[in-house]
Amino acid sequence: MHRDFLSTTDWKREDLEELIQSALAFKRGEEKSRPLAGRSVALVFFNPSLRTRASMQVGVYELGGNAVVLEPGGTSWTLEHREGVVMDADKTEHVAEFVRVLGRYCVAIGVRTFAALKNWEEERKDPILNAFAKYSEVPIINLESAMHHPCQALADMMTIREKAGAGRKKVLLTWA
Repeated sequence: MHRDFLSTTDWKREDLEELIQSALAFKRGEEKSRPLAGRSVALVFFNPSLRTRASMQVGVYELGGNAVVLEPGGTSWTLEHREGVVMDADKTEHVAEFVRVLGRYCVAIGVRTFAALKNWEEERKDPILNAFAKYSEVPIINLESAMHHPCQALADMMTIREKAGAGRKKVLLTWA
């Protein structure tokens, strides 16, 4: 059984704290393990990215792994995520097959697919991300979706911890 990382709300506080402490130790050079040595992680970008893409590729590398970067409709086939749809338009492959193939090669799949701002009622359900999670036999990592950006949230917590110390803080985060 694998464990997805789609939202911080799906994890216990203790588990998130352990992730943050492990990341801080790794950043300080106290942790030298390379748990991804000889393994690959797929990073699927439906949307453009600078910081998330660079940090994930570097992170996979520094943990000993190989990042396989795919951009549906760019460096790979266009994908359909809805079930029962006749694929005779602009979609060339269903996410179910795409995920099964990647799962044979990779130990995890990161997915970045934020809202297109076309249908909020649909997009707020994170349908593409959830389709990946539904069909995958390896962990799915949310690299940003319409509703969540859990890796960024953990990075923010690390920064707050480094700058202001441990313990409860009142913090205001804004994005433009």
